[in-house]
Amino acid sequence: MIASINTWYQALSQREKILIGVAALLSALALVVLVSMGLLSAISAKQADYYAALERRAQIVNRVAAMDAKAVNRTDQNSSLQQLISQSAAEAGFALDRADAPHGNIVDIAMAKAKPSALMSWLNAWEAQGVVVQKIDIKAGNDGTVSMTASLARPAS
Repeated sequence: MIASINTWYQALSQREKILIGVAALLSALALVVLVSMGLLSAISAKQADYYAALERRAQIVNRVAAMDAKAVNRTDQNSSLQQLISQSAAEAGFALDRADAPHGNIVDIAMAKAKPSALMSWLNAWEAQGVVVQKIDIKAGNDGTVSMTASLARPAS
């Protein structure tokens, strides 16, 4: 079969050979364009799916944060701030060295070791619930952790 195609091609004039070459080149170009359009279309569809998934994740995270805030707000207001902070620190994986409540609405805490980002997130969560950081002292450790002493206060309501 290849021999018969070769014989046919050799029998063509130079002009016909050029036209066959141009036709083959245009066919290959059309095939490349069609394949690339299909790939770009698939990429665009996956990108849209990805962004939709990101939006759904953001909505879920916001809902969970709202539910957490409601749950914390529902905790008994008569519970001592010291008890709530100690419990929250334990749930977040922090080891409190000290949690003293010299006054009813003020708690002095100390941590020997905490990751900075986790500590700031934990403090921000308390600030979102209305607990104010009155004073704080954070010192860097050698292993990428920090030590912290702080006074947290809940405004009298």
